[in-house]
Amino acid sequence: MMVTTGTSLAAAAAAALLFRVFLASGDNFLLMLLAFFSAPLPIMVAALGWGHGAGLGAAATGTLLIALVLDLKAAAVFLGCIGLPAWWLAYLSLLGRPAADGKGLTWYPLSRLLAWIAATVTAVVCAAVLSISTTYAGYQAVVDKTAEILAPVLIRLTEPSAALDPAAVEALTREFVEAMPIGSAAWNVLALAIDLWLAATIVRTLKRLPRPFPVLSDELRLAPWIAGLFGIVLTLIWGEGFLALFAAVAAAALAMAFALVGLACLHRRTRGFDARGPILFGAYALLVLLAGPALLIFAVVGLVDTLMRRPLLSWNAE
Repeated sequence: MMVTTGTSLAAAAAAALLFRVFLASGDNFLLMLLAFFSAPLPIMVAALGWGHGAGLGAAATGTLLIALVLDLKAAAVFLGCIGLPAWWLAYLSLLGRPAADGKGLTWYPLSRLLAWIAATVTAVVCAAVLSISTTYAGYQAVVDKTAEILAPVLIRLTEPSAALDPAAVEALTREFVEAMPIGSAAWNVLALAIDLWLAATIVRTLKRLPRPFPVLSDELRLAPWIAGLFGIVLTLIWGEGFLALFAAVAAAALAMAFALVGLACLHRRTRGFDARGPILFGAYALLVLLAGPALLIFAVVGLVDTLMRRPLLSWNAE
């Protein structure tokens, strides 16, 4: 009990500290991203290694620390964007039910876990947008104001010799601000998936992981009905207002999930190839050099793989 409580407190302190670094990173964009995307990791480690109670305690204690050090608004952001999603995904990871033969447990399939990551991120991003304004007109006003503030900053950071049209810069800045929720959804899916994998790796190293460590290339997939949902979401993007924005957020989250399936497919399909190393190196180099287009390619691969493969039979199919 003492060890579990201590682990929970340590995880809370680590997550709160990373969140504080995120808020204080200022112009250091890379540090800001690393701190925010790493903040769920300690909570996941606590939940996977010491039980979901320890993870929930870490999320609650971290929220309390942020409230005491900063304010209630920051604490709400920490709880909604970091604490609860980290605990929830770790909790799902440890769900199991008796196997059909009565021997051992059948663990929660990765296909459902990946779908939950996309759903959780979509819900969090949409809630964040609504926290700015509950009306689309009000949200657009905030977007316009933010673009007005950022445009002069971008002009100052540009070479003095560059002939920039302030109106064009402001229009480009506005498009960037409008796309932030969509980009945030995609990258948060990737970040939470990596955090969960890292947490499981750490806990397995400590010999405290209750479930067998999955073979991602074989088990990482999505159910075929998710592909149908993806198609519906894509059609809703052509709507108006919050409907179109939230559909775009969901589409971005699902696209990143399909991209992860595509990467797993590449690892599986190249198994046993003599040129497997160079192929994988080239694929990841492409991801680094051409992040957006490369991820789109892998999303298409993952979508095709999802439609072609049979669903897992665990937990009564998908």
